[in-house]
Amino acid sequence: MSHYDDIQNEMTNTEIKELKNELRLAINIMSNDEVRFIARVINKLDEYKRFFELLKEFSAHGS
Repeated sequence: MSHYDDIQNEMTNTEIKELKNELRLAINIMSNDEVRFIARVINKLDEYKRFFELLKEFSAHGS
């Protein structure tokens, strides 16, 4: 297992879904600025996940 697999697997998809659900519950009591901040964090997590998937694919072809 490569270093990239280790990083990607630190949070499973189930853990990410649970975190998103918890954040959605918390959003009900947050201000609009706080909600926008959380949305940016979630989007960034999705971008990192896609980045590691591409990096993993690229490293598999480069070997």
